[in-house]
Amino acid sequence: EWAGQIKENQKDSGNTKMKKILSIILSAFLTVLIFSYNSLTAQEFSGGINYSILFTDNPYRLSNGTNEYINSYQTELNYSPFENGPGLTYSFGLNDFRNLTDRSYYNHSVGLNYSFALWDTSHGENISLGAAYVYKTNISGESAYRYNIYSLNAGGNFYLDESLLLSSGYNYSHKNYPSLYNLAYNDNSLFSRLSLFFETNTALHLEMAVANRGYSIKDMTVTENTHAKNMGMFKNNVSLKETNITQLRSMLKISQSLFENSGINAYYMLRNNLDKNNGISLTEFMYSDDDDLWDDPYIYEGYDLGSEFTQTLPWNLSLKLSAQYSDRRYKENLVDTVYFKQRLDAKKEFWFELTKEFDSVPLFKSLEAGFEYMYIVNDSNENYFTYKNNLFLLKVGISF
Repeated sequence: EWAGQIKENQKDSGNTKMKKILSIILSAFLTVLIFSYNSLTAQEFSGGINYSILFTDNPYRLSNGTNEYINSYQTELNYSPFENGPGLTYSFGLNDFRNLTDRSYYNHSVGLNYSFALWDTSHGENISLGAAYVYKTNISGESAYRYNIYSLNAGGNFYLDESLLLSSGYNYSHKNYPSLYNLAYNDNSLFSRLSLFFETNTALHLEMAVANRGYSIKDMTVTENTHAKNMGMFKNNVSLKETNITQLRSMLKISQSLFENSGINAYYMLRNNLDKNNGISLTEFMYSDDDDLWDDPYIYEGYDLGSEFTQTLPWNLSLKLSAQYSDRRYKENLVDTVYFKQRLDAKKEFWFELTKEFDSVPLFKSLEAGFEYMYIVNDSNENYFTYKNNLFLLKVGISF
């Protein structure tokens, strides 16, 4: 009788969750539909509705992953009341996991942006300013990975010569996890890029960026992580600390137009930490689906080497092929504190995308459908971080 009651409660919980998901989707869809109707007479409104289904055979990048299907729903509204004035953007997203149902989550995002020209120019030189807020939380189950993001950005493009473009900018963001020890960090980054264009349809880009991340934890109370236990992961050797990391990123990129409808680029990016500080050590992050917790980009050095090929095909088809290799030397990973040697990884990624755009769609500007495939291989001197991952994505979106 007790076991039967548990199953019944689980069934009711699942039904409640599904009703909540459907109501959220319906509300978001009706909102976008109403605004899309208004946009027929009010040009200041634009936006879109997107749906995708992702299959992955290793959703948490484990050495022995399991299959997962993720349905994603995304709506976006843009409001620009003035032709050359500020604009407001709102988006809503829902990611529904079929098997690991307690990992399903939704997010809201609100952004304000403004671009303007400093002087009359035919080159499109401008200054851009932006601010945004993002909120993410799980639909049901644990909410340890709920977070808030506040961000500001400013940048500009300036031609120093007919063939020499300078782009520079500053980005700031604050991200916090209220349910995860009140973990928070601030990101500051300053970048500058020189782009040189040649008559041979070749472009050379040189970029330098200095980025800093400061971590803080306010709540030092350690709580149980049920998922980590179920996955047979570690929950010991927990150490909490506050720290600050500064990283220098240098990139060289070359792009070349091959024919009228095709092009290729290649790039090399180097990461160097400018201090000896490490990240926050907390083994409970081992089950996180958040990239910043699982694989914080500030706590490894090394280089990325990659290339991408694009081709426009007949019937409004677009093809993209890309490959990337990453050599990573971890100073200290958020999930790496149970080992006694430096973690060294070699990560390879291969990506294929085919999309088709339909121009004539009643009531909407366009419709786009596509297919993506990604294959990831990560080799590490720590067996736990050695994994393979196949990802298949089908997507469709309409814009108005």
